[in-house]
Amino acid sequence: MGREPATASEVNAMYKVEIAFGRGLRMDLKSRDIVLVVSNENGKMGELRISRGSVDWWAKHKKETPTTLRWERFAEVMEDPNLPTRRKVRRPVKAKRAS
Repeated sequence: MGREPATASEVNAMYKVEIAFGRGLRMDLKSRDIVLVVSNENGKMGELRISRGSVDWWAKHKKETPTTLRWERFAEVMEDPNLPTRRKVRRPVKAKRAS
């Protein structure tokens, strides 16, 4: 089961999502979600779906309902000072726009 279609007000409130790859390549997310399959040594853990309106986590064991965060909420969660942080973080590469 997928997400319900966005309402007109949600479409107007959607963000511009830009995906930056290594070596300076950048791409705008237009109409299709980006799907990242997340695995560890034990196999698939789930899928992270990135769309213009939200980030959805489809856990391997929860196939019918994803955990969905709108971009504002995702930013709040990631900026939570109680979350563990890594000591050394590679800064994103300033990528050039693909032509």
